[in-house]
Amino acid sequence: MKRFLLLALLLVPASAIAQLHQYKATDIPRAGENIAQPCDYQASFPAGHRAVKAAWVTYDRGPDITRYYSDPDVLAFAKRNDVAMVLAIQCPASQPETGEKGEMDMNPEHGLGRSLFSALNTLGTESGHPELRDAKLIVLGFSGTGAYFGHFVAYAPDRVVAAVLTNPGQGDPENVDKITFDEKAVAVPELIIVGGRDTVGGTVKPYNFYKRYHPQGAPWVYLVQNNIPHCCIIDAKSFILDWLQQMISLRRPDPKEPLSPMNSNTGWYGSIRPCETVYSDHWGLPLWNVCDAHIKRAQKDLPSQEMVAGFFPTESLAREWLTYIKQRDHPKNSFPRPQDPSFGEPKVKRGMFGILSLPSVLCKSLNLRSYADSIPSALTISLINLRFPYLILGSPYWFHSRATSVLPLVGLFPLLFPGGPWHVRGRELACAVVWLAV
Repeated sequence: MKRFLLLALLLVPASAIAQLHQYKATDIPRAGENIAQPCDYQASFPAGHRAVKAAWVTYDRGPDITRYYSDPDVLAFAKRNDVAMVLAIQCPASQPETGEKGEMDMNPEHGLGRSLFSALNTLGTESGHPELRDAKLIVLGFSGTGAYFGHFVAYAPDRVVAAVLTNPGQGDPENVDKITFDEKAVAVPELIIVGGRDTVGGTVKPYNFYKRYHPQGAPWVYLVQNNIPHCCIIDAKSFILDWLQQMISLRRPDPKEPLSPMNSNTGWYGSIRPCETVYSDHWGLPLWNVCDAHIKRAQKDLPSQEMVAGFFPTESLAREWLTYIKQRDHPKNSFPRPQDPSFGEPKVKRGMFGILSLPSVLCKSLNLRSYADSIPSALTISLINLRFPYLILGSPYWFHSRATSVLPLVGLFPLLFPGGPWHVRGRELACAVVWLAV
């Protein structure tokens, strides 16, 4: 996707940038790298002449994420922890995997990983901070660069203090759920943030990535911004900074020393219960907000019906996560595409096989909102078929002649197998029956 740095920088606090000298570097791609043009980087040093202990690297993936480069709270964090700020400018691929002109190659092995390390060396020399060349990194990515920095952890796990992957999503084979980690990469702390209504990055694929490595002791956190589409990561700034502060305290970054390992056996654990929903991402996978969440000192004490969703080294951080994730609606006021604030929003609620979820709409009009979204798709199909046999998106003839005699039987599943996956609670069934009787 095309991103425009000029617009991004115009929308961030200019005074914060003006107070810090900006150093710039341009790296020329090498033969065989999938990079279409020289890559530009810039850096600032909030701690002044003090030696750099780590560098915070962000790509200019739109104004929302670019605000982190100059945000006063982030700069205060950087100054306090001797962290350099590095902004990598969108650098398109010669042959993008997605086929989209202007998009980057999200595999760092194809050139961008080497380019970043080369730029750090140049920026360190020009700024009088040669230690930047070997500095450990905090990486923050949004959307495609969220997936990119997931791959970057696999590419250089010894260099990464912590990774923040926000709304991560990219076309295959570079999407976040395609990342393969070894033992070193699994040990790198990651904060994965998704939007509950983000059709671009989704909720399922990032969670599958989290879930795959959790059993291996990954000290990761999964955080949902409820009712948020593909945007608004600046709202999570406070938790991000608090989480990173603990990661720095535990990992003790130093350009000359290896990072200290995390101990994921001592701490607090979190779990979530997703809300049921009829929204889907662009892969057709369900989108969900969080309806409930819990934290416990021992993972085995978490509610068995909930999904494990995080490790926290301290109780205070666990409680901060819990308070944030249980917030019903998060602010929607900072966008990667200001000219298109609805980008990434689901357009229409649909049931199974693309059927419009009319019972859901009606139940909401009857103030049965909490039940409307949880009517199983199979029952919805049956009721629609009985009431309006032509309301299928497709061939009315096929639906009427072949499905009418079969699909209504699906509605009997909850009665025949009340303990099974098609079980319908009484109030939800009542909602559907009300609709059928209208």
